[in-house]
Amino acid sequence: MSSTLPSRANGYAVALKQPATREFFEAFLSSIHARLVALELTEADYQSAIDAITTQALAIVSANITDEVEAQRDNLAAIKVAADAIIAEVAAIQASGIAATGVRIAAIDGLDAANAQVAFAKIIVALGLKANAADFTTLANTLTGRVDNAIAAIDTRALLLSQALALTGTR
Repeated sequence: MSSTLPSRANGYAVALKQPATREFFEAFLSSIHARLVALELTEADYQSAIDAITTQALAIVSANITDEVEAQRDNLAAIKVAADAIIAEVAAIQASGIAATGVRIAAIDGLDAANAQVAFAKIIVALGLKANAADFTTLANTLTGRVDNAIAAIDTRALLLSQALALTGTR
């Protein structure tokens, strides 16, 4: 009894009474084996292509970005040095203050001083004071007295104006 052996061409059809012979299994398994080997080779080719493309992409990225990354690392290092210096200056200011010679001032009419120390000295000379604590206290008291007198005069004028308006019936 001769029957057609299963193959890819006939969809691996097996007759109902197909004898399970060596020839039957060799035909069936040989076809499957050949197709599996072809698939594995195709997969290996695909993986080789993927690996080659990945290697090329990494080389391109490395060539284009490495120099930029290194330059930015240098920039970051310089920024860190500057930030550390600023932090140190702020800490020093917080610890000991700023010398008056280090405080720059804007232009003041009639005063040609570049920093607070020189400005203070010129003001003291202009006021005819000596540079001692008693003179500064006297100056502060004098200025406070003058400000207080000016405020009192304004209050008095406001009171008088209010009374005058009340007398005339105008508000």
